[in-house]
Amino acid sequence: MRLSHHSGVAVALLAVAFLALDVAPADADGTWPTDGGGAGSTVTVVQPADQSATVGDAIVPIRVEATDSDPSRILWYTAADLPSGLTLSPVIGAISGTPKEAGTSVVTITVSDGTGPTSSTSFTWTVAH
Repeated sequence: MRLSHHSGVAVALLAVAFLALDVAPADADGTWPTDGGGAGSTVTVVQPADQSATVGDAIVPIRVEATDSDPSRILWYTAADLPSGLTLSPVIGAISGTPKEAGTSVVTITVSDGTGPTSSTSFTWTVAH
């Protein structure tokens, strides 16, 4: 069998797709897949202090601290209601960016270890003009 250049691309794409399936984060319904290995583990997230910022000024990045009773687990971070212009790194839990609109948000951070246990915390973020 002779492989063309395009066949190699297809094989590479299949390999990447296979690897991606092995580390899939949340399912379509927003829940985390379970493998049974984390049964009994506990995820704990530390509540950040309330934050303030100014529209157009980049924030000093903050890291949301979290731990898992099973240190072999990787933690995944999600955020709800971050001010416009700010983002959360899903792997390291760092919030960064430049606020785009003034207002007050109650931000909720949820942390999961991918096996079922989650922990959430909320804090207020005020963005001024």
